Amino acid sequence: MGNGTPVQTLKYRPEIDGLRFLAVILVILHHLEISLFSGGFIGVDVFFVISGYLITSILFKEAANGRISFSGFYKRRIVRLAPAFFVVVFFTSVAAYFLMLPSEIVAYAKSLVSSVFFVANFYMWNEIGGYFVDNAAKTPLLHLWSLSVEEQFYIIWPFAVMVFVFLKKRIPLFPLVFIITVAGALFSEWGVRNYLAASYYLLPTRFFELSAGGMLAFLPAVSRESRLTRVLPWVGLSMICYSAFHYSPSMLFPGFAAVIPVVGTVILVRYLRVESSLGRAFSASFFVALGKVSYPAYLWHWPIIAYLNIMRVPISFWVGCAVVLSTFLLSFMTYYWAEKPAARFRLLHPFKVIVLGFFIPVLVSLSFVFYVQKTEGMPDRFSDSLVEKSRAIGSWASRIRGACHNGYITGLASEDECILGRESGPVDFLLIGDSHANHFAGMMDVFASKAGLRGYDSSQSNTIYLPGSERMYSKSGQEKIHTQFKSRNETWTALIKENNYRAVVLGGSYAIHYESDSFVHEGERGKGAFGESFRTALRLIEKSGAQAYVIMGSPVLLGINYDCGLMNERFGTDQSCKYPREMHDDKFEGWIDFVANLKNEFPRVTFIDPAAVLCTDDYCYAELDGLPIYHDGNHLNYMGSQEIGRRYIQDFGNPLNALRGN
Repeated sequence: MGNGTPVQTLKYRPEIDGLRFLAVILVILHHLEISLFSGGFIGVDVFFVISGYLITSILFKEAANGRISFSGFYKRRIVRLAPAFFVVVFFTSVAAYFLMLPSEIVAYAKSLVSSVFFVANFYMWNEIGGYFVDNAAKTPLLHLWSLSVEEQFYIIWPFAVMVFVFLKKRIPLFPLVFIITVAGALFSEWGVRNYLAASYYLLPTRFFELSAGGMLAFLPAVSRESRLTRVLPWVGLSMICYSAFHYSPSMLFPGFAAVIPVVGTVILVRYLRVESSLGRAFSASFFVALGKVSYPAYLWHWPIIAYLNIMRVPISFWVGCAVVLSTFLLSFMTYYWAEKPAARFRLLHPFKVIVLGFFIPVLVSLSFVFYVQKTEGMPDRFSDSLVEKSRAIGSWASRIRGACHNGYITGLASEDECILGRESGPVDFLLIGDSHANHFAGMMDVFASKAGLRGYDSSQSNTIYLPGSERMYSKSGQEKIHTQFKSRNETWTALIKENNYRAVVLGGSYAIHYESDSFVHEGERGKGAFGESFRTALRLIEKSGAQAYVIMGSPVLLGINYDCGLMNERFGTDQSCKYPREMHDDKFEGWIDFVANLKNEFPRVTFIDPAAVLCTDDYCYAELDGLPIYHDGNHLNYMGSQEIGRRYIQDFGNPLNALRGN
């Protein structure tokens, strides 16, 4: 292979536009949740390879002509990308004004800031988490993470190419970039096995996809057609199609899984020519025309789908067809009315292009963001009732009290940061458990305030109090020990033994955990292990002299939406906000029976049952007198938790009053 001869001229290749269309239609069909295209997200990987190839070829063309003009390079990037980008961002923001509730548009504004500064991948990773989680489906700018990855690559890569130009007379460049690409793939595989969400979004684990395309620029052009060169494009297409049809969101990706579509795209870019039968298909005027608008199509399709998700419009066959048609209609309009006219800006000085094409649109975007933040989401657009429901749903305990629920391994947040009830004085009780303990912080705050007591919320993510137990979990097909679970339990045990609390309140998603096979206690596993460890916890608390309280857990919403009432008022729908009580009792049956036995074994333990407030004999409810109680399908919102506390006191008295005389 040797050094190879860099491409001296960048000849237009219509077949690559056809390949772009394939990439974008795969992504669109995947986002429409068409099962046949469960792996359609690999269309983004196809784009990455194409971008790496074209950008590297352009840079080497400049290098061959004497030097790389960084100002010229970034000017061309702005002229190419900015017009469609800011057009779509503008109209997506207009839609947000009319369709998004205050809490939603505040979150949208944050994503907008990260998007215009091309760090959306960091925002989506930090705020949304996994690309395929439920929240992602209602995030209109989610897809801009990939543009951020490309822009970050564009910052690094020109300087790398300069180094390559310097080295080209000393070492073979293709093997060098090949080694870099292989190393990147290995790093990506390590990343998905250890930091799956981050690996999906961030450049280091995506770098090999772009560099794989870039390394093609270091190869001489294919001089003549042969039987092998005619067959290879079909192999490449098969690799892409296999990935699109057989991959799924549940797999580890990118990592080694991304190698198949990446190599397939590399083969196509390298060997696909208009003279071949496959090349003629990809070069057909219809596919080329659609490929030319693939970039605005990618920009437009997801906000349309996200807003349909926000409005709870089912994506039927005909809705899907409407999405595809509207996407490409808007894309052609953007191409002819924004992208093509903007091409004349190539003649301007780079400084003018940066000001007109980047800084001014960014300032306009930031002005919108500033106004959204200043007005706390422009609540005047909606009725007071709708705003109040929105605020309730958005009042999530782990955000309001984040310091008290952030997963410390060896220690906890201070008592002063995590107060429940009375502001000063000694701590009377400790609240421990997982997020399902944390979401009762509002209820416990009401109890404590009314009783004149002071509590300490020390809940820990994904951890319930089961002293002496190990928690097992599965990762990458292997069962592992959750080391943080044990260390957090040991910390709680030390607190209970050393601080002479008057009470310890246990909370958690017990109904789910009781039925799981995740816990191991003294060689026993499953329900037996859970039961014995839970009894150990109660004995330890009572031995310390504290009163033990157990929050039995809130009903899990079954067959209804947590925001049913809000959606009914917002869009005039008629969703049910209740479900049969027997469904709750069936789901909690094992845990309820276990508690019945505990009550006989531990007569001093006080059990608090929120279902007594949230359910009647016939139904369980997602709302109480129009106030949404849940943040999602199984977590209470903070205002809802407080309302449960007030109603529990009203109906059953304050369970913490027993501590007042102690």
